[in-house]
Amino acid sequence: MPKSTARTLGPWAALLALGIAVVAPVASVAGAPSGALRATVDGRPIPLAAVGSLYCHDLDYPLIRCFRDESALRADEERAAALVGSGATLWVTWYRDASYGGPAFDAAWSWPDLATINWSRQISSFRSYSGANPRWYVLPNYAGGVSVS
Repeated sequence: MPKSTARTLGPWAALLALGIAVVAPVASVAGAPSGALRATVDGRPIPLAAVGSLYCHDLDYPLIRCFRDESALRADEERAAALVGSGATLWVTWYRDASYGGPAFDAAWSWPDLATINWSRQISSFRSYSGANPRWYVLPNYAGGVSVS
């Protein structure tokens, strides 16, 4: 995995966030490969609302692959990286709990509305990779006037 920068959001956690934009050369979800957004856990379909309580990644967008523990998530990311090579780059991992704990989401895409995957207002800490500078917005579609980076 690329070099990471870890941060705890502390008092900003209450503001987090309906959208994330990563200041890096990454497409937005709207510009991602076509297809219907869907999620799986252990290969079985799940509602998008379940994504916020699992360990997931979007390397196979529009498929979000989820797992019940972080070790299974990391193993699947290695599989995805082997299949797509350098075309998939993780920019940020966000965590539900402080100090990088609890359910996590590894994002290679920019998400204009985290409510879509049940991550709105749940992020307490994050790690950024490869020099990415994530910005967290209060309103969907990168709006709201206040962001934390």
